[in-house]
Amino acid sequence: MNYRLPSLTLFSIVLSVLFAGFFWQGFAHLDIQIAEHFKIGGSPYMTHLQAEVLSELFSSPLILVVIVLSGLLVFAFRTTEVPYQYDRAAQITFWSVLITTLCTIAFKILLGRYRPEAYFESQLYGFSWINFSHLNHSSPSGHTVRAFSILLALTTFTRGKAWLSIAIIVASFVAVSRLVLLQHYFSDVLFGAYLSIMCFIWIRYYIDRRLALQKHT
Repeated sequence: MNYRLPSLTLFSIVLSVLFAGFFWQGFAHLDIQIAEHFKIGGSPYMTHLQAEVLSELFSSPLILVVIVLSGLLVFAFRTTEVPYQYDRAAQITFWSVLITTLCTIAFKILLGRYRPEAYFESQLYGFSWINFSHLNHSSPSGHTVRAFSILLALTTFTRGKAWLSIAIIVASFVAVSRLVLLQHYFSDVLFGAYLSIMCFIWIRYYIDRRLALQKHT
């Protein structure tokens, strides 16, 4: 699987550069404008109720369920003969969702970014650094992370690129719901999507590499 490393590295660099540019544009120019737009007029494409339902689908308990279930599958597949595809998918799901979740918690605490609520109520905007308050855990968006990490990981259980497209579209709608509900800024959901994608592609690479080495030993 080593032949994938150069192309994966190049893709990661390009994606990181694009993310950095859009994140800065969002933080410096777009975040407050977009938040004010949704506060004043809402969204013509997504009602407040629809946004709440989408967000609720990817609330915190779901991530625990996915981690526990995928972890149990990984353990069970070690002692049972199962098709390679399912063993691979279970490992990718468990590790990508777990690591992405831990990274999200760490970034939320370290960055301590104020949520839109803090801006509208007290004109607080930016980062407070190393903060444990919920009001200061805007970046990255946890719901966006959960949507992208879970849905991307679950595509490994299927075949065909159509499922990947569906996963990205659904996860993107979840990200928009967080903007509609004024829980996050544009750059927060962008950060959540970026973090999930990066964790997913690299964990998938290392698991594929490890499984390939095991096959030849």
